[in-house]
Amino acid sequence: MIINKRYYWGQKALAGATPGGKKMVKVSVKWKPLSQSSLDYLSTAFSMSILSILAGKGKEKEEIQRHLNIIKDRFLPQCAKLKVPPGKFGDVGRFRHLHLTEKQKTTAGETSLHSLEVRERRRASDDMLEKNDVEIENFDEKIQILSNQLEESETESQELLQRSEKDVLHLPRPPDSSFTGSTQQEESLKITDPQAALQNVLAIQSSKEMQNILAFLEQAHSQADDLWP
Repeated sequence: MIINKRYYWGQKALAGATPGGKKMVKVSVKWKPLSQSSLDYLSTAFSMSILSILAGKGKEKEEIQRHLNIIKDRFLPQCAKLKVPPGKFGDVGRFRHLHLTEKQKTTAGETSLHSLEVRERRRASDDMLEKNDVEIENFDEKIQILSNQLEESETESQELLQRSEKDVLHLPRPPDSSFTGSTQQEESLKITDPQAALQNVLAIQSSKEMQNILAFLEQAHSQADDLWP
């Protein structure tokens, strides 16, 4: 019997009746979709939540923001289809006040996020400027080193030039016989006997004139080495 009563009232409920005789459909008919102010409040709250999440992110900020905006765009249309009991006017005013408050918070969050992005860009610019300053200092040091080396080379070149202008080879005067005597080529043309020519060559090498010439050349080389070390 109890089962039958439950079945009976279940069928009545499906038909829109209750044990008290009131129809359940009257309760649901008064429900209406969410008001625009409520939807605006949800949108503002969602945006503020996104901003609060993005404030602590770095390189992945754009990807996270795009993903959260997609979720927001899918969520709000579903909320617009929901039906809720009508609220009192005081509740509407309260929601409007909350909406304005949350909007102010959102504006403050956007300002904070913008300030954070500006600080990040400024810090990146400062780091780049500092790096450029270090590179410029390194270049200046290298340029100074090269300038010093060039100056030293110019100084050494001037000293060598001055020494070459001042220094004179003090060589002994060659003997007069070396200018008045016949040359070896002339002597060799007169020789018809090779054996006699060999004897003449040996005589020339051991002659006093040849010894004087060799001594003269040796002294000239020695003084030249002292002049250009």
